[in-house]
Amino acid sequence: MRRRWLLGGLAAAPGLALVPALEARDYRTAAEVLGEIERLGAGIDVRLDALAERPAAATFVASAKSDLARHRRERRDLPGAGPPAPIGPVEEPASVGRLRADLSDLMYAHAEGLPAFRDRGAVERLAAHMIDVSRLVTIVDLWLDVERGDE
Repeated sequence: MRRRWLLGGLAAAPGLALVPALEARDYRTAAEVLGEIERLGAGIDVRLDALAERPAAATFVASAKSDLARHRRERRDLPGAGPPAPIGPVEEPASVGRLRADLSDLMYAHAEGLPAFRDRGAVERLAAHMIDVSRLVTIVDLWLDVERGDE
C-alpha cells in the first residue's frame, strides 16, 4: 500500500490528494506495461467518446483524446511495444466517476511500470505521459466537484 501511495503522490500534480490503492502491481516486462497502458487507454477512449456528447465536455474531451493519441504514437517506438490489446465491454461509458478511476489506473500503470524499462529514453517518455495523465485526473476531479456541488 505504501508503494502505490508514494507513486501516486509523485505522479500527481501539486495539491492533488489521492487515496492510496490497496494493491501495487509489479510488471515483469516492458511489453506487459505497454499492453496494460494500451488496454486502459482504449477503455478511456470509449468513455471520452461517450462524454463528448455533453456540449460542456467537448473541449476537454478533444484535448484529452489528442494527448492520449499522441502518447499512443510515441509509445509505438518503445522497446516491448506491440499491437493494441482488445478491450472488453466498458460499463457505464458516460460515467465521469469511472473515467476518473480509469485515468487513475492509467497513471498508476505508468508509475508502477517504469522499473520494467531499462532504456532511459523510454522511462523519460513514460514519465512525461504519466504527468499528462495526472493533469487529466486533476481536471476530472474538478469536474466531479462541480457535479457534486463542491465548487
